Amino acid sequence: KLEEQFERLLEEQNLLQSDKVWCMCPCLIKGWDSAPFIFSPKTVQDPLKALLRGRLRAYLHTMLGPTESLRRLGGFDPQFPRLQDLDFFIRFVAAGGQFVSTRHDEPLSVYNKSIKTSDCILLEISVINLWNKHQELFKKYGSRFARFQKAHLFHLPAVVSYKNGEYLSFIRYLARCFCISPLWTLRHYYRKYTTRFR
Repeated sequence: KLEEQFERLLEEQNLLQSDKVWCMCPCLIKGWDSAPFIFSPKTVQDPLKALLRGRLRAYLHTMLGPTESLRRLGGFDPQFPRLQDLDFFIRFVAAGGQFVSTRHDEPLSVYNKSIKTSDCILLEISVINLWNKHQELFKKYGSRFARFQKAHLFHLPAVVSYKNGEYLSFIRYLARCFCISPLWTLRHYYRKYTTRFR
């Protein structure tokens, strides 16, 4: 993993000298209720929008980059008990940072994702902080985009609470999503259940 990422970074010397490039790699994700699948991150034209939409997963263990870039942006924000890496990479890209990816598609790391060990309260705190901190970046792409992505963010603790069997919390979080964007919430569950029973 490190060898392939170092080789890729060394090809980007012009970016590396300014501490503004991190290298991503494919990852094998073993989910809590689904078959393992390979997440293969690709370089996109607008990485900020991809991060905000959740299309570019900023898993820190799939990344390699200069330590100085972490120092320059102030490290991880201690107000985030979760989603620290997402907050960092949003700040990194907003400050002009770029991503490159390894040359091959085979997974170079494994993520044993267990959502049942998550605390939905800590995740809720992090989601609120992320939205409050970066809402102007969301709004940069229009009010509809911001509203949809806010609902998507606030849906994360709903997923965790449901998987943990905390159904009253799930209903509360889902009601909040519906208040933020009824259209996003209805569309999300329509797609989810029509796909499942198709």
